[in-house]
Parts: sequence; C-alpha cells; structure tokens
Amino acid sequence: MKKILLIALMLVLFVLTACAKDDASRYRPNDASSFSGSDKELIYTVANPKGLKLFDDYDAVTSLCSDACGEFVRAIKNSDTADFSPYIDNALLRSYMQYRVKNHVYKYSADSKYRYFITEVEFADDYALVEGNLATYSGSSICMEGNVYFLVKNANGKAVINEWYWDSMDSPDVEYRGDFSINNNLDYWNNPSKYDAIVKQLSLTH
Repeated sequence: MKKILLIALMLVLFVLTACAKDDASRYRPNDASSFSGSDKELIYTVANPKGLKLFDDYDAVTSLCSDACGEFVRAIKNSDTADFSPYIDNALLRSYMQYRVKNHVYKYSADSKYRYFITEVEFADDYALVEGNLATYSGSSICMEGNVYFLVKNANGKAVINEWYWDSMDSPDVEYRGDFSINNNLDYWNNPSKYDAIVKQLSLTH
C-alpha cells in the first residue's frame, strides 16, 4: 500500500514539474529586462496556429500587454528608444507608439514602477480585447494614467498587439482617432492613410 502511494505521489510530482516547466517556457515575470529578443518571441507563443482561446492563451495575451506597458515606461524613464518589436509586428503602430513615448504627458523618476491593472478580457474568434488601467508609482506617489485598450491577434502562432489605444485626458487617440470600438480599431494600423493622417495632425500640434 505504501509503495502504491509513493508511486502515485511521484507521478503527481512529475506532472506538476512538467507543467511548471511548460509555463516557464511560455510566460515570464513582469520584468522587461529579463529576456533577450528571441526569448520574448517564445514567451508569447499561443496554443494554435490560428485564433486565440481563453483557457489556452489567457496568460500569453495578458503578459504580452503588461510587458508592452513595461517597455513603454522603461523607455520614458530612461529617455531611451523603446523596442516594441517583441510585442508589435505592425511597423506603423510601432512608429506611432515611439511618438507616444517621446511625447508622453507624464514623466517618471528613476525608481518609478508600473502595474497594468486588467479590468476586462474578451476573447473572440480572431482577436482578444484587453482593457485595463496603467498605474505608475514611486514611493508613496501613485498616478493612474487612464484606460488602455489592447487588441491582440494571433500572427502565425504568436500573440501580437494589433492596436494600443489610450483613453485618457490629452490622449491623441481620443483627440484624433475617434472613440474606441472593435470595428474602428481592429485593423486600424493596416491602413497607411490613417497613419499619415494622424501624423499630419500631430505635426501641426507639436
């Protein structure tokens, strides 16, 4: 009887260890400096070559959005160029977010940290919507920076951000791109004319 229990315990430990290894290979802690570019691509691998599934891909999708916020904060804090390539495939969206880094209304101190507090996650057949609030804090000072929407798609088995919309005061998204909606924003950055239009508007105001 003891032998059977021991074998059963060993099997449970083996399964738990295998699960832990699988999780560690796909997801990472909330630290934008922990992994190289190739490792970042591995982490956001999703379960299927097409589409996104709630139970299979929730961790990959939400980690992707939180980590992208981390790179955004890191670049501003260090007056650096952001590297959004692990999170965003679309070159127009990467370019636009680089503008957002350079012109962000909030400044961060050297010890500033962040949290992306997720308030809603919705999975559809061909995308996932993640809504939350970016909060930055330093010491006892906390700043809530408004709602941030992400639309995430599956690009050849990898979760990528297809839209990053900031619904906050003085946001150029609100001012120049209209209200956020799935129909308006899901493929927004696939249209170069829309990018050209917003860049023109921004150049007139900055």
